[in-house]
Amino acid sequence: MIEILSGPDVRREFQARITQLKHNHADAGAVILRWLKDTPAPWLQEAATLAMLGQQINKALAHQNPSKQAHADILALPSGDMVVVGTAIPAVAYIRARAALEAGVAGLGLTPADTLCHAYELAVAWEAFMQACRVIYTHTLGQTAREDEAERTHLVAKLDADMDLYTHMLATRPEYPRKLDLLFVEDDTATRQLLNTVLVGMPHVLRFAANGREAIYEYCRKPPHMVFLDIDLPDISGLDVLAIVQRHDARAHAVMLTSHAAAADVQAAKAAGAKGYVVKPFNRQKLAECITIYEKAQAVRHEAG
Repeated sequence: MIEILSGPDVRREFQARITQLKHNHADAGAVILRWLKDTPAPWLQEAATLAMLGQQINKALAHQNPSKQAHADILALPSGDMVVVGTAIPAVAYIRARAALEAGVAGLGLTPADTLCHAYELAVAWEAFMQACRVIYTHTLGQTAREDEAERTHLVAKLDADMDLYTHMLATRPEYPRKLDLLFVEDDTATRQLLNTVLVGMPHVLRFAANGREAIYEYCRKPPHMVFLDIDLPDISGLDVLAIVQRHDARAHAVMLTSHAAAADVQAAKAAGAKGYVVKPFNRQKLAECITIYEKAQAVRHEAG
């Protein structure tokens, strides 16, 4: 039996499979196809192409191994690299699988300079296989980083445009309220619960957002008096959120939340317009001091004005 695994979760599957093989690779084998071009691999663009290659590999493995206990997987990584791993399959079958994969790739009109293919009998070539996996993992991370950056840039532009449509909501924010509206942007559930506990009893309205997207939509729905922004968010950076907010709200008062007082983070936050930062873990005094700074700034503005 052979399975074809692809998509965003295949990176985790790749790591899990290598960990599994590390402890038991005596009867295992592998074929690795390196994609050497910067353009997307054809088997990632067309599911039918990947299926065709899978059929050819399956035929090659089955020819040498009719056993029903045999199992192999094709892992088509986002980088374009392909890894075929399996157990209870003779080493000679992987040599045939390599030849079948090379023939299938050549049938797509690719040249030998586009790919590099190698078969491994893991009982005797484990270290060589692991080195090839390290190269693939680095390649995959680089591809993922480029994809993530493109996605981040697109999301930042979209959220910036969305907020531009809701700038009229800023006029609904009370200038000198009895209770401040505080928005905490923090992706960790335990930290949000801690914030609730730390601030219990304070005469303020608390709202929470788990990522940058939620933060902007909460800000648009009801502009807060203060926003506490975690720098490390799952979709975009807290600094990205800060930049969007600063562009549209001249009176934005943002305090950055960080797990470490890294000088680069602090400087970037100040340069972006943050009014301060709080290092985790939080306590009531630290947060109360930030709120007091805001209240004093409001009092000065009121007297001046």
